[in-house]
Amino acid sequence: MSNNTTDYNRFYQLHYQTRPLVLANAWNAKSAHVIEQAGFQAIATSSGAIADSLGYKDGEQIPFDELLYIVKRISCCSSLPVTVDLERGYANDTDTLIDNIQHLIDLGVAGINLEDAEGEDLYLRKLTCIRDYLTKTRQSLFINARIDAFLLKHPSPLETTLRRMELYEKAGANGLFVTAIQDEDIIREICS
Repeated sequence: MSNNTTDYNRFYQLHYQTRPLVLANAWNAKSAHVIEQAGFQAIATSSGAIADSLGYKDGEQIPFDELLYIVKRISCCSSLPVTVDLERGYANDTDTLIDNIQHLIDLGVAGINLEDAEGEDLYLRKLTCIRDYLTKTRQSLFINARIDAFLLKHPSPLETTLRRMELYEKAGANGLFVTAIQDEDIIREICS
């Protein structure tokens, strides 16, 4: 099984290389093996693919214990850093959220992707809770903040995205992931 601190450091550094970090999504141990053999530098998981492969719908319909089992198999079968699509954290209460985070760290996971579909207030509470816990326990986990303003068709998606980017970065997110953008000019503006 991977070492969380070593994989976190590797994964963090991949975000600061000269070429873009391209992640392939795994849904089981075999797909993780194929991704590693294809030369990718890290592995992401796909919540939808994992859920679908086990007969569940996406959107936290899979029991967290079953997700953990799949993540464990992926981590055990690869030497690459693994980042997990944690959807909305599989919890709204902070105790369960922190418990979920610790289980992933114990598996050697380098990072998570956390969605803000439930709105920025709840998201900021979750993000702050995770960051405070990591600081208090002196552990590392790359937090990729997924911003769903375009995906959910907010009335002002660009303004919402730009505001959330700033809020999430200040709250401790390591990376930002904006979904469902088609317009190249908007992509350039967000990246700048």
